[in-house]
Amino acid sequence: MARIVTGDKPSRFTRGPSRTTAGKQTYFEGRHLEALGLLEALASELEIQAELADCHMFIAMTRHALGDEPAVRLSFESAVRNHPDLVPQQDWFPPAAFESFVGVREGLVGRIEVRTSPPGASITIAGRGVGTTPYVGNAVGGDHRVEVQLED
Repeated sequence: MARIVTGDKPSRFTRGPSRTTAGKQTYFEGRHLEALGLLEALASELEIQAELADCHMFIAMTRHALGDEPAVRLSFESAVRNHPDLVPQQDWFPPAAFESFVGVREGLVGRIEVRTSPPGASITIAGRGVGTTPYVGNAVGGDHRVEVQLED
C-alpha cells in the first residue's frame, strides 16, 4: 500500500494520491471546523470507495476533536461500509476514538470464505472482482451476490 504524506503525517488509508489532502492537512493544523467543511464537501463528490472511506475516517477524527461523538460513530460506519478491510493507523487516533472505530467495525464486518475444487476460480462479490479461490476476505454484514467462475 502506498503512503501519502499530508503535512508531516503519512496516510495509509488509501492507495495512490488522495483528494482529501487539503482537509487532512487542515485537520492536522488544528483548524477542525474548516477541515470538517472541506471533507464533508469532498465526500459528496467521491466515487472511489477507498477515497471515500479515507475521507470519512478524517471526518470522524475531526468530529471527535469537536466533541460530536454520535457523529463520530456515523462517520466510522460510512468508512467501514465503503472499505470493510480498512485498518487505520492507531497512533493517529485518541484512544476513545480508536475504541469507537473498533466497535463499529466489529459490529459491521463479517468474514467471507470461498473454496472450490479445483482451486483458482475467479470470485466477484457485489460486481467487484476480489480474487481467486481459495478466498478469505471481509465484507459488511448483509446479503451479497457472490459469483464464482472457473475458466476451462
